[in-house]
Amino acid sequence: MRIRVASLIALLGVVSLAQPPPGGQPQVLKDSVLFTVSTDGLRWETPMSLSERASVPDVLRTSQNIYWAYWVDFSNFTGPHTEKIGVARSTDGNTWEKLGTVQFKDLGSTVPVDPDVIELPDGRLRMYFYDITQDRGEHPIYSAISSDGLHYTLEPGVRFRLARIFDPDVIRLKDGRYRMYLNNEGHIISATSADGLSFALDPGVRVERGGVPGSVVLPDGSVRLYGCGITAYRSTDGLQFAFEAQTNLRAAPPAIVCDPAVTTTLNGYLMIYKYNPGR
Repeated sequence: MRIRVASLIALLGVVSLAQPPPGGQPQVLKDSVLFTVSTDGLRWETPMSLSERASVPDVLRTSQNIYWAYWVDFSNFTGPHTEKIGVARSTDGNTWEKLGTVQFKDLGSTVPVDPDVIELPDGRLRMYFYDITQDRGEHPIYSAISSDGLHYTLEPGVRFRLARIFDPDVIRLKDGRYRMYLNNEGHIISATSADGLSFALDPGVRVERGGVPGSVVLPDGSVRLYGCGITAYRSTDGLQFAFEAQTNLRAAPPAIVCDPAVTTTLNGYLMIYKYNPGR
C-alpha cells in the first residue's frame, strides 16, 4: 500500500489513501481484484471478479493443491489504518470460498497491508507484509506464520527495512534461497535471504518503472517477473531481467491494471491482480 507519493506515474497508478478527492471517496475504494488463468503465463483468459473494494492481492498454490488468495480489504474502510487482509480459498483455482479477513495475533499497533504468502517446507504459511502505520523514514517488512491460512501470528523482528519500499513479493529459488522483490518508488528492486527471515539488499534495480512486482519460478528454474501494465520480464538468475512480453491484460486509460500475483497450477498459471476504472 502506498501513500504520500510524489508521482502517480512513478507508481503506475497507485494513489494516496490519506485524502479523498474533493467531494469524493479515496480512489482505492474503486479497486477490485480479478483472477485469470493461462497455459503459458503470457496469454491470459478472460478475467473474472474475486472481490470488490480490494487491492494489492497475492495468490498461492500449496503442496496440497489448495489455492489461497489474499488482498488488502477495504470493504469496511473508514479511514487510514482501518485496512484488513481479505482471504479466500479454492480447491481448483476457479471457484473461491471467501473466508472474511485474516485474524492476526501479537500485532500490537501494526497494520498489515500488501500481503505476500509462501509455503514453508513444513507446510506452514508465512505472510510477508508492510506496516502501513510506518510510512515515514525506512519502511519495515514484517512476517507472520499460520498453520491454517486464516490465523497468523507475528514473527519477532523485521525481515527487511529500506526507505520507500512497498509490496513485498517473495519466491524460493531453485538453490533454496529466498528472494524478495519490492516496489521502490515505481522501480522493482530485490533482497535475498538464506532463511527467509533476514534479507540483504541486492545491488542495482531489477526493472525500472516496473511498479508492483509479481514473480514466479518457471519449470527450468528461471524467474518470470510481472509488473504493472501487465508486462512480463524474464531472468536466468533472478537478478538480471530482460523484457519478455506485454501480456493481453491491458486497460484503456484512465483504467489501471496493476499489482499482479502469480502461482503455478496443474495446467499452467493463475494470476490475480488489481483493476481500477480510473474515474
